[in-house]
Amino acid sequence: MRAMDSIMVDDVLCKACGICVDLCPKSVYDMDQDGKPVVTRLDDCNGCLFCEWHCPDFAIRVQIEIASPSRVEVGAGVTEAL
Repeated sequence: MRAMDSIMVDDVLCKACGICVDLCPKSVYDMDQDGKPVVTRLDDCNGCLFCEWHCPDFAIRVQIEIASPSRVEVGAGVTEAL
């Protein structure tokens, strides 16, 4: 279960190649007037890291935090601590 994602695009390193926009399976990015990626749909990100792995300039950093529930329902209203 994902708690939060953040995607940082380094505007200085990015050369506006568009690879991240083209490869994103969830269309998380739009391009600004300079052709650089802008994260516009962060909630749609599935954390695949395609954008980070394929960025030729290392301009994208994806951070994924995993939420770990403290209790899990095991059936018939019974909960168990993890």
